[in-house]
Formats: sequence, C-alpha cells, structure tokens
Amino acid sequence: MQKGKYVRSDIAAECMPEGDGAAEGVVYTVAERGRIRTERLRIENEIGERSLGKPRGSYVTVAFPPIRLCSDDECAALKKVIAGEIRRFSAAMTKGQGKSVLIVGLGNRAITSDAVGPKVSDSITVTRHLNELDRRLLGGSSPWSVAAIAPGVLGQTGIETGELVKQTAEAVRPSLIVAVDALASRSVERLAQTVQLSDTGIAPGSGIGNRRCPLTKEALGIPVLAVGAPTIIDSSTMIFEALEKAGIESVSEALSAILDNGRSFFVTPKENDVIVNDLSELIASAINAAFTE
Repeated sequence: MQKGKYVRSDIAAECMPEGDGAAEGVVYTVAERGRIRTERLRIENEIGERSLGKPRGSYVTVAFPPIRLCSDDECAALKKVIAGEIRRFSAAMTKGQGKSVLIVGLGNRAITSDAVGPKVSDSITVTRHLNELDRRLLGGSSPWSVAAIAPGVLGQTGIETGELVKQTAEAVRPSLIVAVDALASRSVERLAQTVQLSDTGIAPGSGIGNRRCPLTKEALGIPVLAVGAPTIIDSSTMIFEALEKAGIESVSEALSAILDNGRSFFVTPKENDVIVNDLSELIASAINAAFTE
C-alpha cells in the first residue's frame, strides 16, 4: 500500500517513522508532566524535510486528555505550558525585540470544524489601540501591542487570505504574526487533544488539501508562528490506518478506488461544537497569557 498517498497529517510528530522514533536530519524529544505530553521536533536539513514531508524548522506538539475531562489544575497547567511555548517561540523568532503581534484567526467560522481560528481571534485581548492612545491605560504591564483579525476564506471574500494578511501587516507593522488554524490529524486520538506550534508558518486550507497563498516569513517579510489544533481526519486515512492495524499490506483495485474517493471526505467528532469551543478558549487564553499578562 502507498502510505504517503493515503495518510494525511498536519502534525509533524505524527510523521516520525515508527519504531525507535529516529529519523535522519531530525532531532526529536519527548517530555511528560502528568497527563500533558510535549513533543519537540526540529527538522535540520533537506534530508529531514524529505523524511517527514515537512519544511525545515521547529515544531512543538502539546498533547492532553479531552479538555472536559481535565481538572481545573490540569487546565491551568495546560494553559501555562502552551503560553510558555508561545513566549519561547516569540522571543526566538523576534530575537527578543518583539514589540507588537498580529493574531490571525484563519478559517471559516460558518463551518464548526474550521472555526477554531476565528473563535480564537474573537477572544484575544487586543491592546494596540490602547497602546497608541495612552500606554498608561494598561498600567505598563503589557510588553506587547496586540492586534487581531479573522480574514475569512477565499470563498467568502473573493480575496486570498494571504493578500488580506499582507495588507494588514503592512498597516500594523507587527514584529510577529501568530496564525491560528484548524488542522488535520492521522489519529482519531489526537482530535481536539493536541496543539501544535511551529516557526515555519502555515498554508491556509492545507489540512483539507487546498493550497492557498502561504503565510510565511518569506512571503510576508515578518516571522510567522503557526498555532493549530486538529479537528478533522481524512476518511481515507482512517480506513488506511485500520487496514494497517489489521495487518493488511495489500489492497484490491476496488478498495484502492474507495481509498482514493475517501480523500475528498473528512471526519470530525459528533460533539465538534463543544470541543471546538473548548479548544478555542484554551488557545486564546494561552495567547493572552503569553502577550498580555
């Protein structure tokens, strides 16, 4: 079976080879704190890029139990872990000279599984206008000037998301862009139970196979921190994974046709409205803690 053809994932840690977890050109470590698991992965060269099918850069994946099943202490710890990673990435990407950040909530708020970005944007504590009016209004507590937008998708606006973000960035002139988006996973267990951060930027719509204008430092001239959470899984990926677990290594032409057709369908949990709200609240609170607390 052609694994690369049927298995789709935006999560870099899921692309690590099975077995001892080693991949040439890749540095990978894991740390656990209670039920929170943090995977750090750095793709160092072209060999690593080919091995994982991801661009060179650093990736951090924070995995956790269903948010509704976390205690108050676990939720607080989870928020602290993600906020800490955002601060670490931000300092490294701006070389410690960060003064302003633009939060971009990617996705279509009319589609629940794609609404993580816009919902996060809605909950961001924006301070740019207050900083410009009078910094004393914030009591001098916030080192960052924060702005946020939810530019929608091409089908809603007729304008490439990348174009809207670029024009906004030219007006706001942020030190850093944080792009928040829904992702696709290869594992049902990761849905709504993972947050990935990466300094490589993001291509809106990539999770469902739509390649739009990328939001990257190369394209925008500004460092882009990608923050995402998986809310969907490709149906052909689900079938393929089940076949693998069943020990089936070859498939008939008829089954191949089903797998090919399944690449156009996506599966999401039945309680998607609840978990997307929980995820959005978690990510927004972590971003607020990172930049305004």
